Amino acid sequence: MTLILLFLLQEAPTLEAAGSTSVPSDPCYLMTVSRSGKYIVFGRTNKLDIWNSEDLSRVRVLDRNWTGFGFDEKDEHLIVVDDDLVRLETKTWKEVSKETLEGIELRRPFSKSQEDKPALLPRQAYVADDGAVYYRIKGGGVGRALRKDGKLVCEKLTTEAPDEDYKVHGIVGAMETTPFLLLRAGNVGIVLRGRIFYLVASSRTVMASFVGPLVACVGGPYEGLYDPKTWKVKLHRPSFDKTADWDDDSRHDAVLDPKSGWVLVAEEKGTRAWNTKKFEEQVPSKEIGPPVQRIALDAANCLL
Repeated sequence: MTLILLFLLQEAPTLEAAGSTSVPSDPCYLMTVSRSGKYIVFGRTNKLDIWNSEDLSRVRVLDRNWTGFGFDEKDEHLIVVDDDLVRLETKTWKEVSKETLEGIELRRPFSKSQEDKPALLPRQAYVADDGAVYYRIKGGGVGRALRKDGKLVCEKLTTEAPDEDYKVHGIVGAMETTPFLLLRAGNVGIVLRGRIFYLVASSRTVMASFVGPLVACVGGPYEGLYDPKTWKVKLHRPSFDKTADWDDDSRHDAVLDPKSGWVLVAEEKGTRAWNTKKFEEQVPSKEIGPPVQRIALDAANCLL
């Protein structure tokens, strides 16, 4: 049995318990919190499991394929990407529109048996805070969909098919100038002048996010800060540093609070926090017990 734990994020990394409940233990590949913090959505095998974060009650289970999802600015619609861009009204959770994403090409699980397998591999699309939707396109590149004057406008961000190791396997974040891509080789990719480049010392990344003048990345074996002007490493550390007993290769998820600069990491051994302004300091959290699979932060600084 899995637990939802709701915490109030105070002066990080101090956490104050606000509630908990049990949830189904079937695999959760992606979790997101709505813009207002009202809803929590778990992306499970070919279904979306929606909960109310205020009283931790289940709202609805939607049987549908997905590769990425998010909410619009006012939480009026849940935006789902499968082979199309679908909008669901949050009053009824019914589909109100379905639009074609030009050039989309999503990866499927490579398995003879599809039992207990998602129809689409997760995180091949990303719904950004500004409403843009980034998605994998034919040839392994990346495209972006924006709504202009009420119409959906799609554009290719990559002008040519990338080499095999540079092909997009996932999208883990975005900033104004580029999405953050998870490449076939495992590195974080960025898009410059229509081409994909990778960030050194990045591998099996679970989070990449822009904060102030820096970009923070958290991956399986590494985490660090990058300068988005040059994309050079500013600060960096490996996970195999055995001087810290909470620093483990089994990192499942991470979240950044852009207001404070705190990064909270979900790991097999629990949670850990570090600040982008004090990168050398790592603080293990005793409030959330191990293992921690998914972690998210809403606009009101409630940690889930």
